[in-house]
Amino acid sequence: MLSGNRPIGVFDSGVGGLTVVQKIVRLLPAERVVYFGDTARVPYGTKSPDAVRTFAAEDTAFLLRFDPSMIVIACHTVSSLAAGYLARKFPTVSFLDVVTPSAEKALSVTRTGRIGVIGTPATIASGAYQKILCADGRNIRVTAKACPLFVPLAEEGWYDHRVAREIACIYLRELRRKKIDTLILGCTHYPLLKKVIRHAAGPGVRLVDASEEVAAKVKDMLAAAGVPAGTRPSPPRIFFSDVHPHVQATVVRFLGGRKTVVRRVSLERPPAAERGERSCIG
Repeated sequence: MLSGNRPIGVFDSGVGGLTVVQKIVRLLPAERVVYFGDTARVPYGTKSPDAVRTFAAEDTAFLLRFDPSMIVIACHTVSSLAAGYLARKFPTVSFLDVVTPSAEKALSVTRTGRIGVIGTPATIASGAYQKILCADGRNIRVTAKACPLFVPLAEEGWYDHRVAREIACIYLRELRRKKIDTLILGCTHYPLLKKVIRHAAGPGVRLVDASEEVAAKVKDMLAAAGVPAGTRPSPPRIFFSDVHPHVQATVVRFLGGRKTVVRRVSLERPPAAERGERSCIG
């Protein structure tokens, strides 16, 4: 049940979910946001479904310490493989996944019905996007491509590196041949590489960024539940299971305009146990 005076929880396998936090903060500047990125175990997209479900449950349990009004699953792999599991395991929590809003947006903007989907191996293998896009007998042609190197490139901070550009061109070659007109960025890390992906996708291809669609959905859900808006801006609280220089740089890139506290935490201990392991950015 959604209610006011409680933060919005967001989690991802690493830094990619900060793209979702950024959009939520911009759209709902007076709402409190708590984010957890499992940087010690990234990437999730190469893990087994059982491991993904276990990690997702632990991430959720951590955010529940803050009594969130809702939890955004800012990870396409978790959304594809574990959203139903989380809903069953935590029946009192309102979850929002990133797959459904992205697919709905792609269907609304495609001109030719040729839609591309890029994501982690686990997301693509799950067929989650294909099932939604091709449901109800729609005349949609989906070309899906796993791009496993994009996540480590993003985590490394190589957003516009020559290597990133070359890899993007190789990954998207098939999608260009299929003449897609819409491309779903099926991982929240991928907007960090949007410049190289846009170039590799070719002119006229519309990129669907899940972070934008999810932020709009969060706003709609709060409004539909009659949750009163916050009254004053509040900097997001950011937690990671590991912190390294690229993590810090990504936080600055997306949230640097605000006083942002970054903490490294253990999923087995409450945040208060690690007060000495934090830095302020902003």
